[in-house]
Amino acid sequence: MKKLTKAFLALLFLFAIAACQKKSCKNVTCMSFQTCKNGECLCLDGFEGDTCSVLSSTKFTGNWQVSENCSPDPPNFGPYFTNISPTPATSAYYGINVIYFNLLLGSGPVYAQILNSSPSVEGVTVYIPPQTLSNGVSILGGSQGMYSPPVINGAKPTMNITVNYSYQGNSYTCYETFRKQ
Repeated sequence: MKKLTKAFLALLFLFAIAACQKKSCKNVTCMSFQTCKNGECLCLDGFEGDTCSVLSSTKFTGNWQVSENCSPDPPNFGPYFTNISPTPATSAYYGINVIYFNLLLGSGPVYAQILNSSPSVEGVTVYIPPQTLSNGVSILGGSQGMYSPPVINGAKPTMNITVNYSYQGNSYTCYETFRKQ
């Protein structure tokens, strides 16, 4: 009898948890085929916002001033300006979460992915996959950074990206600081 009572209580507990989850998502509409969990939309990479209806690329789009600190003493590519935009649908790199820099490390374009680090921190991680640029620079794995929204009214967003690359047989690391114009 004790086993039956424990089993009944465990089953009742599971139904209560499932009912709470369904209840909390009952009035939540998640766009773009996203799912709801515990009352929050879980956005796939490339989407953000309360209902996953905002493209993450929107906040990256525009002109940015770039300064860099590289080691060990590579060729100096900066400071310079770059334009970031969504990847054209005709590109081999096209994806809803892919952006491209028209200039990075003295060449371009450079493709990057926007990744969601968690349901509450959406579209702030920028990952640059390995790729070879037209000037002979090869971007290596592990190149990534973070988008920082403005914290003071009137301030501009910034982005810090660590780029690991090789050029003419030597390896370098550049710490790129982007300031939206």
